[in-house]
Amino acid sequence: MNDFKKKFFASITESTSRFTTSDNAIADHLVRTYPNCMLRNASELAQELNLNVSTVTRFFQKIGYDSIKTAQRDFKKDIDLQANSARINLREENRIDAKESIVGAYLISDIANIEATFDDLSIEKLDILNGLFSDRKNTITIGSNRGQTYAMAYYLYSNLKQVRPHVKLLKPDPLDIADDLVSTLVHDVLVMFDFRRYAEFNYKIAKTFKQRGGRIAVLSDSPISPIGKIADLVFEIKTKSPSGFDSYAAAITLINLIIGVVSRSWEDFMFNNAETLDKLHGDLKIFS
Repeated sequence: MNDFKKKFFASITESTSRFTTSDNAIADHLVRTYPNCMLRNASELAQELNLNVSTVTRFFQKIGYDSIKTAQRDFKKDIDLQANSARINLREENRIDAKESIVGAYLISDIANIEATFDDLSIEKLDILNGLFSDRKNTITIGSNRGQTYAMAYYLYSNLKQVRPHVKLLKPDPLDIADDLVSTLVHDVLVMFDFRRYAEFNYKIAKTFKQRGGRIAVLSDSPISPIGKIADLVFEIKTKSPSGFDSYAAAITLINLIIGVVSRSWEDFMFNNAETLDKLHGDLKIFS
């Protein structure tokens, strides 16, 4: 299920190094508006993006299709399979009341997000990230936009600092960020949460970090996020939701996995840190 979408997005991701500015605009539009975009012809897409029809046509050839019609034919085959499955699910859903239906919709949606996120997660990529996080010479810096992505960044930061030393969370103030970046070393790691809407300032942070010799891992909701194009590692996270608000259940689950994997390399630090915290809590009489 959704085989076309996986193949289509993978084709876009694998071709980004050859994209022009117009190609990037088309790719971003297709990712943002999928699946509705696949119902439009080349002329309609060109009009929406204020581009020439030939530019849209060449884009589909560039990502591996003979034409936009070839991509749409493959899309229709996949949609037909999903429609058959949806009819079966609809019949099942009609057997339960409205309250159970909405609860089930959110549960099914979040489970699907988690499964799809983990399906795209390779062991090799996780091993590389673990190697970067387990390096005892480096500092891990975590950054994000404001709002929900900052909450995810803080969740990673608050857990990771209990697992290993030298973990920093970038503050919103540009002056503080400059102070943090000036001390970047070649073995340091920047973890960025790059979710729509993509903040241009965060791209500048990542680019500066890269220029100073650091390595970048990005967690994003799109295979073509701006920071993803210069990152060493990209983790794509599914965020679909029955409501108008994105779901970050898959992001939290992925963070939990990362913390669990990394903690195995820092058991000595974790034990000593926990002992010290317990003593401080007792000395300060924080808990009754």
